[in-house]
Amino acid sequence: MSYKDLTQVMQFMKIQILESVPFACQVCPDFSNDSPEKLFNWLKNWVRYKNDPFGVELLQTMQTMYRKGGWGDCDCFTISTIACMIACDYKHIDVVLVGRNRSNAVHIFTQCVINGKRYTFDLTNKHFNTERKYPFKQTLRFKI
Repeated sequence: MSYKDLTQVMQFMKIQILESVPFACQVCPDFSNDSPEKLFNWLKNWVRYKNDPFGVELLQTMQTMYRKGGWGDCDCFTISTIACMIACDYKHIDVVLVGRNRSNAVHIFTQCVINGKRYTFDLTNKHFNTERKYPFKQTLRFKI
């Protein structure tokens, strides 16, 4: 689908996240009392990076990506990550947009705050709590 702007993409991502939560509750282990790194590692174990088709912004629910073998890109990973964070009852969830400037976000990932400590969930990175540097960064609180 082609979207008119970033605001519309974020609106559709929220729809996909909310549609993913029941599935996340079924398949995601309860990591609510564990280190968030365990959730990251569980997610990292089944996701596989694949670019969207040329000219298409594909936003997959967690269940769609799961059925397709975990193939998706950063926005699909963000949808699944937030659905699992909700399933694990995480209270403070942020969406992070990064890019070269304010009008051109090129990457998206998730952060959460647990016991006052911020953790980065970027499933395109090899390791937990790591963040690549970009000139522009915008953090948006995810609210249901």
